[in-house]
Amino acid sequence: MAAVLEKAGAGAAWDRLPASQQRELVRFLEDARTPGSRVRRDGQIVALVLGRRTDRELWTCPSCGRSFVTRNMYHSCVDRSLEDAFHGIPDNIRELFELVRRTVESCGPVTLVPYADRVAFMVRVRFCGARPRKRWLDVEFWLTRRAESPRFHRIETLTPYTHIHTVRLTEPSDVDSELGDWLREAYAVGRQEHLRPARD
Repeated sequence: MAAVLEKAGAGAAWDRLPASQQRELVRFLEDARTPGSRVRRDGQIVALVLGRRTDRELWTCPSCGRSFVTRNMYHSCVDRSLEDAFHGIPDNIRELFELVRRTVESCGPVTLVPYADRVAFMVRVRFCGARPRKRWLDVEFWLTRRAESPRFHRIETLTPYTHIHTVRLTEPSDVDSELGDWLREAYAVGRQEHLRPARD
């Protein structure tokens, strides 16, 4: 990877990254399963190391009025409500969701985006979601690092800085300070703070 970074003129920028971020990027590259995937990930890492623009305006769908980072991003224009997402779901699961909702809203302004079977939370981008089921509530949130905890039901790595963590909640005590810390970290991702250039 060092040769790729130097060829792209990203060596100095790499050296300025915190060691924790360097480890995440190295792990992302090493997880590539094919030579082609490794080449694509090399390009992604170079782009991330050199930085991205974050000041572009959101695109607003002319049909439904929802805003997205990517122009013409695929989505459903159907207007849903919380009642749609929680249709047939027991009251105790809805109460769990309200606890999560209050925790997320304590981080700052947030937009709820209901779907037929889940609810997303959005600031600039969607950073968290809740999927209600009859016996539990799955809470998914986006962190730029791969956190480690036995509480995670699933972790899905999509890009070097996109790790979707899922916690399965079954009782109110599951909405604790640890989950709150993860949700606050995810809220910062929703604000795209991780894409802002570091200041000396």
